[in-house]
Amino acid sequence: MPEMPEVEIVARALHQAVSGRRIVSAELLRPRLAPFAAPGRFAETLGGGRIDSVGRRGKNILFDLDNGRTLLTHLRMSGRFMLLPPESEHPKFTHAVFHLDNDSRLIFQDQRHFGLMKVIESAGLSGDTAIAKLAPEPFSPEFCLGYLLRTLGRSGCTLKEFLLDQTKVCGLGNIYASEAMFLARLSPRRRAKNVAQRHIEPLLESIRGVLAEAISVAETKVPDPVIIGEGVYGDGVRADWLVYEREGLPCTACGAPIRRIRQGGRSTYFCSKCQRLPPLCSVIYRRPAVKLLVPPEPASTDQETAAVRSGEELDLTSLTAFLRPHAESEAPVELSQFPAGSSNLTYLVKAGSREFVLRRPPFGNTVKTAHDMRREFDVLSKLSAVYPPAPRPIIFCADESIIGSEFYLMERRRGLIIRGSIISTYRVSSPHVSKGSAEIVSKLENSQTFRLRASDRFIRNLSDLHALDYKAAGLGDLGHPEGYPRRQVEGWTKRYFAAKTNEHPELEAAIEWLNKDIPKESGASIVHNDYKFDNVMLDPDDLTQITAVLDWEMVTIGDPLMDLGTTLGYWMSADAGEELMRMPFNPYVLMKNVSRQQLADMYAEASGRDVSNILFYYVFGTFKIAVIAQQIYARFVNGSTKDARFANFDRFVGKLGEIAVRAIDSQRI
Repeated sequence: MPEMPEVEIVARALHQAVSGRRIVSAELLRPRLAPFAAPGRFAETLGGGRIDSVGRRGKNILFDLDNGRTLLTHLRMSGRFMLLPPESEHPKFTHAVFHLDNDSRLIFQDQRHFGLMKVIESAGLSGDTAIAKLAPEPFSPEFCLGYLLRTLGRSGCTLKEFLLDQTKVCGLGNIYASEAMFLARLSPRRRAKNVAQRHIEPLLESIRGVLAEAISVAETKVPDPVIIGEGVYGDGVRADWLVYEREGLPCTACGAPIRRIRQGGRSTYFCSKCQRLPPLCSVIYRRPAVKLLVPPEPASTDQETAAVRSGEELDLTSLTAFLRPHAESEAPVELSQFPAGSSNLTYLVKAGSREFVLRRPPFGNTVKTAHDMRREFDVLSKLSAVYPPAPRPIIFCADESIIGSEFYLMERRRGLIIRGSIISTYRVSSPHVSKGSAEIVSKLENSQTFRLRASDRFIRNLSDLHALDYKAAGLGDLGHPEGYPRRQVEGWTKRYFAAKTNEHPELEAAIEWLNKDIPKESGASIVHNDYKFDNVMLDPDDLTQITAVLDWEMVTIGDPLMDLGTTLGYWMSADAGEELMRMPFNPYVLMKNVSRQQLADMYAEASGRDVSNILFYYVFGTFKIAVIAQQIYARFVNGSTKDARFANFDRFVGKLGEIAVRAIDSQRI
């Protein structure tokens, strides 16, 4: 039976295929499919209605019509929709036919005769028996720690039975229940009411995580133009399950064999060793949050991009020819630009129904190793498999004749990037998120507790990255951690003097201080090297959840405290002055209320690392950011870029030098 993630993908595909189409007439060929209406009445209530949108509630697909009615469909075991051209015959087991105003036909087919349809007055949809009994949606604000605590406490069944009960947890099926319990390190035999309060947050994260990942994986399937959602359900959407159908194989966490038991007539897979241990709150997978069709988002103009800047245009003809076999569409290619970046250039490419994000080096780049597209593509290919916030790359192109440089295409992630004012960013970037989002954003502006939660999640996500086993991920040859701090200090010193345009005595004093006493490496991990709020996408409905981390061009293996130092260097405080505090890419409301020392303490708690020498790493981070600004300013001075945003970067270089010296003098970050 298709589970919620698969139904979600089918609903999205239907929304794309038939929303806006009018049902000219409808035929009910198998009356038992719609037992609540006579065949004639069924056709009469649907005929002439325009499909405004297609959404989902639980495992029910909802066609919202402009005549005040909703067609509710449940696929049950084997139901499926097909979109047929006029000349095609109805396949065997066709039970309902919807003739659309473009002469195509949407049919419902079910070889097992289990499907269900009913027509409901839209105003009474929430009270219908198929909808009213369902638990809150797993990504809704209602499905929260308090709800799960109350509901678990009232249930005497086993945890596995609890998770499969759609009146308690909406969306989990047999596969995802086993996976969620493993990630939360909870035994399937445990009674729901006996789950300790401290274990509930990991369980909540795991439920959301496995569902979000399944939806993310299903989105990568190549759509069938006829069979809606073909290939995304039946056996789930992954082949690399952690426990499901892995009986006898070694656990991916501890190596003990996976076991299988029968519960309620269904197989449950689990690790008897891991799932007796306390939940690993800080290291369970943090799956990307997803926006679900409950109800579907209205179509809108993309608000995150802008017209391509002058001097940064791409050859659209060559790009279109290159993309044609990958886009699977003859539709013209549309190009716009994500305007906020200041190093590698990032574009949104729309080709028919598909969207890609294109990354290429900046124009005027003379140091190829500083903007190595092949390296970035290869790193993300491996990293995205073990670190969900990293976007998945799709295509690499080494042929520089296409757009004038190497480039690659990756999946598009959606979310909110906090820049400047929280409220104004929310209005510009995410105009179609749910009603609850405004309340969350308001809470971030007015609640110190909520601001600390958002900052803690931001830092814990960095700690999660540093905790990854980079060798197991195939990234062991990405860098050389031995002597990393010395190479970084000396390397960035050389880069500064190579790009120097004006005198900045304070910055050069900080350079001298850094080079005097460089510590040995404190450890080795994957380091992002540019981790800041401007490179983090948040779920608009829960600003404490991260949907993506962007800009991996400087990722390597090195000292994690050097990475933390860069993050702290971006985090301005009041003594930096309002100009730097209110830079458009800075999260002003957070920097104003959360200190760098608090961030350092959060990192120490999350990672267990010693941060007693954090002053060195902070001064280094501030210096490194100044060098990056100097390199960008040098490109503007020599005419390699005409982006007017960079005309004043020289002033920021000087101010960052002053901040570094002030920290050294006060011995405080």
